Amino acid sequence: MTVPWPAAVPQTPLAGSFSSEPQRNVISFAPEYGPPIERRATSMMMEAHSYRARLTAAEYATLMDFYRDDLQDGVLAFARDHPRTGEPIVARFSAAPADADDIPGHVMTTISYLRIR
Repeated sequence: MTVPWPAAVPQTPLAGSFSSEPQRNVISFAPEYGPPIERRATSMMMEAHSYRARLTAAEYATLMDFYRDDLQDGVLAFARDHPRTGEPIVARFSAAPADADDIPGHVMTTISYLRIR
C-alpha cells in the first residue's frame, strides 16, 4: 500500500540541504577458504534521501499526523515527488521527522527516507 504525500506539506527542501546516497545493494558471504563471494541483494535500486524544511506549525502537525496515523509510524510506503528532479517516487521513512525550534510559528524539520522506487 502506498499513501500519497499530504498536499498541505511542502516537498521543497531548503536550499543546499538535500542529500542523496545510493545504498549498497550487495550481500557478502565469507567462505571457509578464498575471497568473499558477493552478489546483488535485490533488483530494486534504493537511495537514502535527507533534507531540511522550514514548516509552519500547522504543516508540521500535518506531517506528524501523516507519519503516525497514515503511515502507521513510518511502516507504510508513501508516494511523493523527487526533491531534485520532480519525478514521482515511492519511499519509506528511515527515521521519524526530527524538529528544532526556528523562527516563531515555524519548525525546522529534517526529513529522512529511503527511496525504494
